[in-house]
Formats: sequence, structure tokens, C-alpha cells
Amino acid sequence: MECQLSPVLRAAVPIPAFVLGHVPMRFHPAREEIFPKTAKSSSPVLWSTFVWALLTAVAIGDDRPTDLTDKIGIARAYQRGLAWVLDQQAADGGWHSETYGIMRGGAGNTAQVVWALSHRPGPWSEREDEAYQRGLVFLTSHLDEFGLVRGSESVADFPVPATALTLTAIANRPPRTNSPARQKMIDGLIRAQRRSGKVGGMDDRGWGGWGMFADSGVTNLSATAQALAALNATGSLTPEVRDNALAYLARMQHGETIDGDSGGFFFTPQPDHPLNKAGWVENSDGTIRARATVSSTCDGLAALLACGVPADDRRAVAARNWLIRAAMADGQVSADGSVTRLDFRRGLEFYEAAAWSRIWTVIDDPRIADQRRKIVASLVRQQSPDGFWQNSHPSMREDDPLIATAFALSVLGPELIIDPKP
Repeated sequence: MECQLSPVLRAAVPIPAFVLGHVPMRFHPAREEIFPKTAKSSSPVLWSTFVWALLTAVAIGDDRPTDLTDKIGIARAYQRGLAWVLDQQAADGGWHSETYGIMRGGAGNTAQVVWALSHRPGPWSEREDEAYQRGLVFLTSHLDEFGLVRGSESVADFPVPATALTLTAIANRPPRTNSPARQKMIDGLIRAQRRSGKVGGMDDRGWGGWGMFADSGVTNLSATAQALAALNATGSLTPEVRDNALAYLARMQHGETIDGDSGGFFFTPQPDHPLNKAGWVENSDGTIRARATVSSTCDGLAALLACGVPADDRRAVAARNWLIRAAMADGQVSADGSVTRLDFRRGLEFYEAAAWSRIWTVIDDPRIADQRRKIVASLVRQQSPDGFWQNSHPSMREDDPLIATAFALSVLGPELIIDPKP
């Protein structure tokens, strides 16, 4: 029997810099240890994980983009990253940022870590499983009045994406015991969808989408895609929620007549909003449009698929073709059809890698396969000697190693999945 890597489409959308790298925060508390952590060690129990991963890498067939040496490197990098992230878990079961004060409550980082861990195939070590279960308890023990996850110190910590990531993790790898928190989170996520087409008597282009909070804030494609992934994974995506979301996605995707941006998605509905990091351009009729980006187009395609749109639907095909053009140029498709690498993308390197990893199994194209090979190799190469990953550009919060490492593990873990081949 021969083994090969399985083509897995993950029903989870990574959130930039845990979801709001798009809103830079400059408050950095002193980088000393604030929260107690579990004892630091390279526990021997993790070696079972590594040995399994290494044997898997050796057994994997050669129909995937990396050769044997690369696969062994992936297994080693994952094991070292896993050991590092488990060492960062605090005594309360959460993961708490030591880089950004607004995230020290732990909901955001903890949700991202358990979401990343939930994508790795088994077997898991006892320590890894215990850390995962404790993380889920931490998250489900702190729900707000909407039923959304909130940090232990009542810090907002972007409850909509935190809740969505937690639900997706639970769907991927259920907790040991059932909790009533699951249904409360599902109900809260559904209620958080923007339902009204009017705000203050004015048209609201954000209806049908989700923002970072249940009761305020602009909607964006990242939070929307994550919410849809969670509702789809838990079997909770109702026709009404889906139809409203598809209407939102239609407003967020450029039509076929838009030169350069045709098929691409952008981050937030208002074209000239500063959260649309690629900026905006003027159309021939004098109106303006936000430029499409790689990460938002990956999110948009994943959101369409979560809503049940077939991969050969014209909307999905248009997004796929835009991404192929971007992959060919290794950069950003601009308004005139040219592609340039924009500075803002440097701060989103790990988020963009995770976004690519969700959709490359549904794009059968050698240029996307090459993109996959480059991204995986780059992650292995960039790992620090201590096992974590970190972006040197702080604009999107990926300089927090908890954020960058969780994204990296979410990409590398599924690369180890195998299926028996008759």
C-alpha cells in the first residue's frame, strides 16, 4: 500500500494578526513575563509526535510539491514550533500576548492557537492534547452577553473572530466533554451578522457581513469568511444567513469588466477606507473602487466555498484566475493589470501564507502548486533557532511570535496528512 498526501480543504480562515492586523496598535507593554506559564521544557512526550510526523514524511508519496528532504524538514519544523507554542501556555490555560497589551486577555491568541493545533492529524501526544483541551476550557469559560468569546480580563480581543476560530477548532477536534457553550457561540455568531440594509438612514454596504464585534465596527471580509467557515463546519449555516452573506460577497468582489482587479476581493466595503491597505483607484465613470489583494481574494474564495458555491462556479473561477495571475507575478495585481509587491504585504506574510494554504487544494494549476512549494519552504527556512516564527515588520502584529507561529503551524500541520492509496 502506498501513501500520499490527501487534498484537504480546511474549513477555517486565518484571521490577520489575530484578526486585526489590519488595525495597527502601537501600545507595546514592557516585554517582561506578565502571566505565569507552564514549565519550559522540550518534553520527551513530544518526541512521539515528532517520530510520527517524521515517519509520515518518509512514507508520503511524491505527488506533492516537496521532495523527501523537504518533507523531513517540514516534520522537524512543525515539532519544534509545537514544542515552543506549548511552552507558552499560561497556568489559566490561555495563551497571552507579551507584545500587545490589547491582546493580553488571551481570547484572541488562545483561539488562534487552538484553531491552528486542530488542523494537525493525530496521533497527538498527551501533553499536546491536554494543552488543547485546557485552551478550549479557557475560551468557553469566558462568554459575553452575546454568547461570544471574551478575554479573561474583559478585554474585547475581537470576540467575533475569536468565537469563529473556537467553533472551527471544536468542529475539527471535539472537546472531551460536550459543553452548552458551543450552541451559545453559534447563536451569538449568527446574531452578529449585519442584518440591516440601512445605518442612520443611509445605505449600508456592510449588511450580510461580519465585523470584529457583535454590536459595532465596520464589516470586513476576514471576519466574514471566518464566521462562515465556523457556521459551515458546525452545520449551522442557515439559508437566510447564507443568502445574506452571498449578497455581501457579491459586493466585495470585482466584476468581470474591471480591468486588473477582475475577480479579486477587497477587505472592507467602503472603497477609500484605510483598512483597504492596497488603496483605491478611480474608475472611468468617476467612481472609485478598492484594489483587490491576495489575502482578501483567498478569504473571498474560501467564503464562497463555505456557502456551498461550487468550485467551477463563475464567481469562484474568477477569484481563482485572479489568484493565478497574482501567483505568476508573486505580488499584487494592480488596476492596470500589472503586478507589484506592496509594502503592506510584508507585514501580512504569515497571514497570507495561511490564507493561501486554505485554497491551494482547490486550484488545480501548476503555478499554484509552485506557490505552495515556495511558501512551505520559506516557512521552514524562516523558523528561529528557538522554534518560533516572527515577522520583522510590526505593522500587522505579526511581530508577536504567538501570532506568526500559530499561522505557520496552521500551514505546516496539514502538509503531514496522509491517506492510504490502494
